[in-house]
Amino acid sequence: MKYIIGILVGAVIGYITNWLAIKMLFRPHEEKRIFGIKVPFTPGLIPKERKRIAKSVGEAIGAHLLTKETILNSLCSDKIKEALSGWIKGEVKKLETSDSTLEENLKSLLNGHYEEIKGDLEKNITAMVVEEVKGNEFKNKVTSIVRKEIGTLLNNSPKAVLSSQAYENIRLNLINNLNESMENGAIKENILNLISGKLEGIKENTLEEIIPPTVIGNLKVYMYNKRHEIGKYIQGALKEEKYEIKIKGIISNILSTQLNPMIAMFVNSDTIYNKIVGGASEMLETEETLVDIVLILNEVLTKVTKTKVIDILENIPASNEEQENLIGEKLWEFLLSNVKEHKVINTLIEGVESDLSNSDTLGAVFNKAGINLEEELVNFVENKLDMFLESYGLESSISKFLTSGLQRILNTEMKFIFQKEGRDLSSKISAITLDLYSTFVENKASDFIELFNISKVVEEKINEFEVTYAEEIILEIASKELSAITWLGAVLGAVMGILTPVLSALY
Repeated sequence: MKYIIGILVGAVIGYITNWLAIKMLFRPHEEKRIFGIKVPFTPGLIPKERKRIAKSVGEAIGAHLLTKETILNSLCSDKIKEALSGWIKGEVKKLETSDSTLEENLKSLLNGHYEEIKGDLEKNITAMVVEEVKGNEFKNKVTSIVRKEIGTLLNNSPKAVLSSQAYENIRLNLINNLNESMENGAIKENILNLISGKLEGIKENTLEEIIPPTVIGNLKVYMYNKRHEIGKYIQGALKEEKYEIKIKGIISNILSTQLNPMIAMFVNSDTIYNKIVGGASEMLETEETLVDIVLILNEVLTKVTKTKVIDILENIPASNEEQENLIGEKLWEFLLSNVKEHKVINTLIEGVESDLSNSDTLGAVFNKAGINLEEELVNFVENKLDMFLESYGLESSISKFLTSGLQRILNTEMKFIFQKEGRDLSSKISAITLDLYSTFVENKASDFIELFNISKVVEEKINEFEVTYAEEIILEIASKELSAITWLGAVLGAVMGILTPVLSALY
């Protein structure tokens, strides 16, 4: 019996001792006092040393468990990459069949900040474009492009231009437009207005001052070259009936007034006429006479060019307005009879085409005319560009253009952005994302992990736990082990209960 009692007492004592020791790890949760005197072993070990324990646990986890290398290895694992790739492909596949617009998805992503971000984006893009357009680099690029294109054009052969379909169309349009202008009277009205405005200013000038000297000189040369035709014309005129009657009348008048009546009776005016015309015709066949006639005509022309315009107009039986209209009408009739039939315009065009064909390049043509077309066009473009860039509505115009373009993009449905036959967009986006993810993990993740400070996070989290919650966690994790320790105390107590009477009996 004494052995049984010793075993039971030892077992109970061992069990209670270990159970109490385990309880004292957590309880009491707070310090206890009796009559102001602190009760020993209060609070329990864990509540009392919670901060130290939390710091030790945090340092242990940060230094040995969740190290920077461990986390980086986990982030670079194939499992993480496969999960990320699968998620991206799934999201892209959804977008490939989505009827939602880009704007709707951005609104969902940005919540209430969408309009603000969109407005700021439009303003910033507009400001950047305006700044870029107004910069010297943009103007220099435009000027360079214009100069290059003009240089290429001027280096073309005139023959190639004249043989092109574009030039033929321009030529036909020019003639057709001239015809239309002739028919609707626009040119006639312009000629009459031009004469009305300019005639008053040249009345005191002589014809010599108005008509270029080269024209008068060419006219004199023309008369000399046509001297034989002039002689034949005079011969023919002398034999015409109207001139014959006038000449015979003059002869009869001279005979009746200048000669004695007796002598006049024996002189026949027809005979004298025939003698005069015959002699004149013979003289007109000689080169000397023809040259003399041309010299006389040249002297007459010279005297005519010395005449003032006002003297000519005063001898016209009409008012100033009628004179101007008469001159305009005559000029119009001349243009209408020549230009309308394309004779003048065709001659002019053919002359220009002939001159162009004799030049190697279009640039050479303009250089002969003293025109630096390249510089003129470049300066024109630069001036127009400067006017445009300095205009008041430039920024507003660019803003409207960009806003309209951006809105068209935002209104595009996602399926039209992501869908394209033969293109595996989901795999491409997934590959790009994984590359970015890998680059981030390799180059920047370690910096973020250091900023994360795992030891400190674990320490702070443990300190936030209530003691009861920490007790529940530990008991949940080690309940079997703690229970085993408690029963181990009972076993050891029972063993001690057996050994005590045995040893007493031996000694």
